[in-house]
Amino acid sequence: MDLLFQRHQFNIRQLHKTERISDIKDLFNEVVLFLNNTTHNQTDGLHVLSVICYELTGIHTLKFLNHPEIMNHQFFKILSNTFSMLLTKVTFILLTKHDEQCFDGISLLVSNLCLNNNKISSNFYIDNNEKFDPNNKEKFNLISYEKIFFTKLFIKKFVRILEDDIAVNDYELYHIKYKVIDRLLRVFMKLSDIDHTLILDPVITCVQSKIYIEIYKTIDLRLPLLSPKQILFIYQCPKFIRLCSYKQQEEISQKLSRSMIQFSSDIFQKQLPIISRGDAKIQAVAWYVELLNHFALTPKTRVFFIESKFKYSLTID
Repeated sequence: MDLLFQRHQFNIRQLHKTERISDIKDLFNEVVLFLNNTTHNQTDGLHVLSVICYELTGIHTLKFLNHPEIMNHQFFKILSNTFSMLLTKVTFILLTKHDEQCFDGISLLVSNLCLNNNKISSNFYIDNNEKFDPNNKEKFNLISYEKIFFTKLFIKKFVRILEDDIAVNDYELYHIKYKVIDRLLRVFMKLSDIDHTLILDPVITCVQSKIYIEIYKTIDLRLPLLSPKQILFIYQCPKFIRLCSYKQQEEISQKLSRSMIQFSSDIFQKQLPIISRGDAKIQAVAWYVELLNHFALTPKTRVFFIESKFKYSLTID
């Protein structure tokens, strides 16, 4: 198996030097053959997938994967099924070391594929004219990595882990769940075909959770780096709300603004003295202010900020 890994690593590192689809298919064919012959040993299979994903992610450009024959390859179907399986597994039980490595590796590769090689290239002018013909519906239903990995079932599982696990259970700062969920939220924000409304409610639940407020009460802004848990709750979730809630902005603003204003006084009283000394990461508090400002721009919730002047004067100041 070690020899197989070494050969895979060498072959992958040569991929950026070639445009030949046959070379890429040969590599993926060999990987699939190995995986099919090791169904009795899941650990070896996960390890192989981890190696492949990390090596592919390390290549600066993934344009050679932007081809229908490659995107339809069995390798990506196996990768998609494994990713979905690990998302289910991490929701309910502890992952093994190999599980975590594979979960992290696949999420890295999927993020790169979806953001850099989302769809097959096509002729804009000709295709957009032909799209008006209803008979061409299937012709323009192009395959994409987004469609391969982010199926309705996967999104349903993602919503469940956010709502029933991340927003409820408190894990250590660098838990694999926070790293992968943060990565996927960042990708979802940039994909137009994802139904953001399905994800919005569980994200709001995370911001309403005790964990979100507790992070601001306990965070040490003098540390050089924030943890994946802190980044997910105080940066990625609020950003998702700001960028993806335009259809429900008024409703969400009314739902969250009162509690956000109420907690802001405690947060500012605790953190502003530290920031004023010039040795803290002011950005963490700025993210809270950005979300407050987002709510304040909604006419019907602006009155809450005016009312808060008498209760929480520090917020207005």
